[in-house]
Amino acid sequence: GRGYARKLAQHGMYTMGDIARCSIGKESEYLNEELLYKLFGVNAELLIDHAWGCETCTMHAIKHYQPSNHSFSSGQVLMSGYTFSKAKLVVKEMTEQLILDLVAKKMTTKQVGLYISYDVESLKDCELSVDIQTALDWYGREVPKPTNGTMNLSHHTSFSKEIMEAVERLFDKVVDTRLLVRKITIAFMSIISEEDAKKRIEATQLDLFAPPTAKAKVLNVDETKDHQLQQAILSIKRKYGKNKLLKGRDLEEGATAVERNNQIGGHKA
Repeated sequence: GRGYARKLAQHGMYTMGDIARCSIGKESEYLNEELLYKLFGVNAELLIDHAWGCETCTMHAIKHYQPSNHSFSSGQVLMSGYTFSKAKLVVKEMTEQLILDLVAKKMTTKQVGLYISYDVESLKDCELSVDIQTALDWYGREVPKPTNGTMNLSHHTSFSKEIMEAVERLFDKVVDTRLLVRKITIAFMSIISEEDAKKRIEATQLDLFAPPTAKAKVLNVDETKDHQLQQAILSIKRKYGKNKLLKGRDLEEGATAVERNNQIGGHKA
């Protein structure tokens, strides 16, 4: 990454060849293996192997790797800077699609994440730019510093109402209403299967005015109805096409769902 490159450059190393030569330097020389370990700790070993073209991880280990955590994510770069309200519309569309993906794969989530990057045009207001934290983008331009946040759900679920409300609250919390949004990424984390979710015993908040069993029963009925609705939506979209079943907001100005449904891998089909 750029941090490693910057640190290596401070010591006169700019290429993999420079790193390889440093790794075989004598103890009496400034550039030696010990310097790399001082700079990068145990990660120096990976850097040295990479410089010499060695891969310590075998194909067997790669094929049998099992990640401890799973996540679903969706991101898009908007065609122009979006205001707070227009960006929120797109976030709702993206969240709905991710929920459908969850249901289609019979998975559940317990944590949602939101990552927002802002448009460089946001800093054209001189008075506003003084009050905004900035960072450099990949093009070296000064832009408003990206914001992000996460929010936990009450339990593992694919219940669209609970997930959507959590994402909306998170959006209101992390997004600066004064700035133009340019890139949106939404992630569902702590993913487990529906079967595993049913087996888990989750702690619930007691209600002083209703028996816990009654409250849980109502929630279970709502989730079951919602799951059946999502399954019906998936069936229609699979049979007739993604754009054959839309919500009113998908036709509002600034909405991107219709266009994204016609894309393959983010490109026009």
